[in-house]
Amino acid sequence: MIHVVLATLLSIIYPGVGQIYNRQRMKGIVIILVYSILGYISIGNIYLMSFFMIIWVLAILDSLWTAVRMVRKKVNRGFLQGKRAVIEVGIALTIALLYVWFSVDISQPLWTKESHQPPQKVTSVQKEAKNYLKDKYGDSFKVEKPQYITEFNKYRMKAYPQDDPKLRFTVTKRGSQPFEDTYVIAALSKQSQEEMQPLIDKLYPDVWVYESHVGIENEAEKDMISKNMLDYQEVRNQYPGQYTQHVDLKLIKDLEGKQKEVEMRKILKTIQFFKENRVQKVNLNVTYYSESLPEKARDQKIKLGNYYEYLTFEFDMNPQDINKINKLEDVKERFQKLN
Repeated sequence: MIHVVLATLLSIIYPGVGQIYNRQRMKGIVIILVYSILGYISIGNIYLMSFFMIIWVLAILDSLWTAVRMVRKKVNRGFLQGKRAVIEVGIALTIALLYVWFSVDISQPLWTKESHQPPQKVTSVQKEAKNYLKDKYGDSFKVEKPQYITEFNKYRMKAYPQDDPKLRFTVTKRGSQPFEDTYVIAALSKQSQEEMQPLIDKLYPDVWVYESHVGIENEAEKDMISKNMLDYQEVRNQYPGQYTQHVDLKLIKDLEGKQKEVEMRKILKTIQFFKENRVQKVNLNVTYYSESLPEKARDQKIKLGNYYEYLTFEFDMNPQDINKINKLEDVKERFQKLN
């Protein structure tokens, strides 16, 4: 049994050494070389690092299984023993330690200097982003300091129109690819939220979370930009099937007795608002949380997975569901199906 433990322990210390102890010298040398090379080139790369870890685990399992089979077949002579074991295992471990020293003390700084550094100066990318937005939309924008994401070789930065600091959106640039941005989505989403705000203030004055986002298909977005059209009402008229508005309402309220029907009437009025304003494609989600929801959760307004037990009712509808709602009875029927 001691041989099984030693073979496994040596592979845990460094993959391939356990195989050498099992007298599988060629296999052990190959594993050591592959593991060492992959370990060197995977520094800072999360994808290659996963293969690096897989080889380590497989090497441990292989040495363990081989040692167990040898013990069962009573071929203990197959294991390295005596001075030969000390010499061969010692050499393998020495090589492994030299690699660890080399990779930590030498390769990591080299990687950091050469590969972790952004290929362009941040100020240069920032200036290019400003020019890109100016050329694309014909307006002046403020671009914040870019962040370089090493794993994806990508720059990411926040930007906003000079005359509207609250309209913040994201600009990205990956490698040699052109810039991309979310300005159109951010602009339409802001307009949709402002358009609904009077209704929300009237129906849900105590709303906890209110968000409205608009998504639009790529071809429609390109056509909008070419026409310099960023008006949400015009988008609904000219691209009726190529956008979707997502409305999310979260309320902290106990639905007891008549209060449930009161909330259903509010939902009906919200749906009627969409139809009256020709919002043809909309996803509506209204979620109710118990009034016993802890204060710390109320402050976060997000990451509510840990407080799922406080969720009491949820009203979730897609465009097809909303088209079927015409009266209060329809809302009640839908409410019963969901809850």
